[in-house]
Amino acid sequence: MQMQERLIVPGLGVVILLSAFILGVPPVYKLLLMLLGLGAAGTYFVPHAVQVETRIAIAALGLIILLIISSTAFWLSLLSFGAIAALQVQHRHTLQRSPATIEWVNALLQRRSMAAREAAGGEEAAAGDGGSALIAASAGDLPAFVRMNVAGIGSSVLGAIVLLSLFIPWVIFLVTYDQEVWGGMQEEWQSMSYTLLAAAGTLENNVPRVLFGILLVLSLSGIASIVLPRAVAALVAVAGFLVTSFSWLYFFGEQLFAKHFFADFVPPGVGAATIPYLGALLASLCFFVIFVLQLIPRLNKPRTKG
Repeated sequence: MQMQERLIVPGLGVVILLSAFILGVPPVYKLLLMLLGLGAAGTYFVPHAVQVETRIAIAALGLIILLIISSTAFWLSLLSFGAIAALQVQHRHTLQRSPATIEWVNALLQRRSMAAREAAGGEEAAAGDGGSALIAASAGDLPAFVRMNVAGIGSSVLGAIVLLSLFIPWVIFLVTYDQEVWGGMQEEWQSMSYTLLAAAGTLENNVPRVLFGILLVLSLSGIASIVLPRAVAALVAVAGFLVTSFSWLYFFGEQLFAKHFFADFVPPGVGAATIPYLGALLASLCFFVIFVLQLIPRLNKPRTKG
């Protein structure tokens, strides 16, 4: 594959990723397009045949999604997905009945399994069957800095979950009040949940939007943990945990929703509080686990070279 194409498709993936941010579509479509853009950029690190198959799948899925939605960002994404698909036409001969992507993944899994058996003192694999050569060649296609271990893969998956958490309710505003019923007073309550972006729109406050941007960058960095050094991934996790904690402490300490809905006067018998909700709790947990993964040497062992 020519070097220009090897760099062009990841670049188009970045264009898709950035375009997804400004598309006026529901969050689920934004997330799907962002993941496809990241996938297109990530094909830089996989073998040639896997690149072709993966990019065809990404382009097809992207075009299907864009058929459902429709702006400048839409056409940027459409053209990018179309260009990715067009660049794969010249490699149509690489498509096989047994997809190279599946063979490559199976080879990586077999290599790790074989390395584990050898480390445990198991019997040596029979020579002459050609399997070891295929496995070594396939695994060798990955750059040395790609962390194909539990910590690297796990951190990347958790980073994707953090990205998802930014689009689900982040804080919940609880209001309690006394209501008179037959025979006395009874406490009732109501709640409203908000994502960071919804909170910024409701409160007309830019701080939640800034926090969203910072956490977005940190979640993408978490996804990139598979190619980042352990120390960098740990720093990203710590920063993410601190920013996430600050985000809901900010809402709790300032009581912005209470001030917005009740101004400076809260009626007697009424209580109001803002507390973290699913998004903030999920992001905090994921950042914490990412940090812990970097501390366990056994989970960070580099892949064995055969």
